[in-house]
Amino acid sequence: MHRWGKRKYPEMDLSLEKVLHALDSISEGFFLFDRPIYLKSAYGDAALWPDVTRISKLVGSGLTISTYGMIQPKLAHMIKTHKSMFHFYVDGYRDLCGKIFHGVNWPDLAGMLSDMNSNAMVEFFVYEHNKHQIPNMIRFCKKRNIKIKFTNVENARRRRN
Repeated sequence: MHRWGKRKYPEMDLSLEKVLHALDSISEGFFLFDRPIYLKSAYGDAALWPDVTRISKLVGSGLTISTYGMIQPKLAHMIKTHKSMFHFYVDGYRDLCGKIFHGVNWPDLAGMLSDMNSNAMVEFFVYEHNKHQIPNMIRFCKKRNIKIKFTNVENARRRRN
């Protein structure tokens, strides 16, 4: 869901069979990998893919799943037991969370980040309206042993123009 409503793209889902075939082609046998595997989605939340837990169980610590934090906590915890990583896209701290990435709310996201701790990385998207929250986000992540990266959206927009 985009902030202006449902996009008019056709519904598409990646089949588990295609993913397994692709993973088999790059593995060293028995799904052993010499490089990291990333599960990302350009038009949604990769953690909501129906087969995400099957892939996390298979790939384990070699898998990083990009998410806005919309995954159910029970599924996220199961994926954590497989030692897979989460790359959380975050658009604000507390009251400003979910202003850009609609469908996310701070209490749920904060709870999930607290549960994931070192299995999580936060990419905090910095806008004019949330840049004052950077120190709070740093403290939040440091307390939970979560890696954090900042992406300055305003500067990226200026460079493109």
